[in-house]
Amino acid sequence: MKRLSWNDVLDKVKNDGDINFVSEAITPLHALGIETFLVHQKKSGVRIKGFILVVPHPQTGWALTEDMFHVACYDGITVAELELNTFTDNIDYNYFLRLSPTRQETSIFYYASPYAPSFSRIPQVMALRPEYRLKVVITEEGTGSYVSNPYKLEKYKRAKMSTKDCLLFFIQIGLRNRYFEYKLRRTGKFEKFLMYRKEGKKLQPNPEYVTSVKEIFSGEPVEGDYSLYEDAVVFVPGLLFDAGMIRNRCDVEIYKKIKEVLGTDTKYIVKPHPREKSLEAYDCLNCEVEKNNQYSCERIFSHLNHKPRYVIGDCSTTLANVAALFGIKTIAINKLINRSSLFDKNLFKVYNRCFDKIVYIPNNWNELGEFFQEFK
Repeated sequence: MKRLSWNDVLDKVKNDGDINFVSEAITPLHALGIETFLVHQKKSGVRIKGFILVVPHPQTGWALTEDMFHVACYDGITVAELELNTFTDNIDYNYFLRLSPTRQETSIFYYASPYAPSFSRIPQVMALRPEYRLKVVITEEGTGSYVSNPYKLEKYKRAKMSTKDCLLFFIQIGLRNRYFEYKLRRTGKFEKFLMYRKEGKKLQPNPEYVTSVKEIFSGEPVEGDYSLYEDAVVFVPGLLFDAGMIRNRCDVEIYKKIKEVLGTDTKYIVKPHPREKSLEAYDCLNCEVEKNNQYSCERIFSHLNHKPRYVIGDCSTTLANVAALFGIKTIAINKLINRSSLFDKNLFKVYNRCFDKIVYIPNNWNELGEFFQEFK
């Protein structure tokens, strides 16, 4: 994959008047969200030319390779790693203070991001496109798109930060960046294109997103034999332990007990999170553990002759996605986790409120047993 400095990107935008798109991605799920937006735009007759800039994960480094992209070969889309050390994080405050509504007939320049957009880079790009109307598009990030607030510190993160760092976060992120987003919204320059949209306090699948992402999956074959997933119980653990959200591998103990409930006649497979560092915790399950994390569950399942029997995890959007895309029975075990194992007792509250109409979330083992009896 080629590597570009931020100045390289600005030079290309400056010298090519057809470029109207810049985006950032860290993980494969980010890339998929951006590409789904591109497919939707193409289906809508919108011409897109520009960049998907791959950014390293702050903890684990580079998580994306060129072969992880589905539609990056579309004409006009360049995928490149962004050299962050070449970028100066200076914000043009006047740009946001002067923001005002733009005529709807004006050509659009899209800045897409799966997380809070870079309020530093946006003014620099738009200074080269003053004749364009800016549109900041928030694309799919996964669970964080629905349960995280980019302008708020989660309790478990706050506990690890100094008072000074918490204060700086509050001023720079909680106040300043929140105001910038407010200005973008008020002037019609901000929208979201996500897998789910809110209906009241609940989430429901977004048909436009579902149609476009299915088109991507169906057009991209998977290499290798994944028939083991057919009619199997698939465990999809999150990064709760690695991220310091739980004190021990209580999640694995729950998967182990589920195996005891369902019996030995059932196939089981663990599909770990792509960034999980150690897989030894799953040895006690005595089942297949997917070590080739080249493909997401969504992509694998789209090419199976028979879908898995159940997909079971803690609080990932994979659970909601495979339920919405394929009608698979999915279960979130987070209410079965002993509260003493949680650093934040309200960790799953927002997730459960959002997804409980899509994912089955049992309150106790009796309810889970009844679910298994009903949907054998």
